[in-house]
Amino acid sequence: MTERQLKLFWREAQRRDARASATRIADVNAGFAGGKHARDRINSLTEER
Repeated sequence: MTERQLKLFWREAQRRDARASATRIADVNAGFAGGKHARDRINSLTEER
């Protein structure tokens, strides 16, 4: 692998981790909010695409 390829791979890995963290935060927030927010979050995660 070239240096450029390694840098591109590293940046993409960092973006993926950031997206995963943002998703976890949204999930925890919806869980604490409860009610309609939690129900909407669950529905968005389980709906067929």
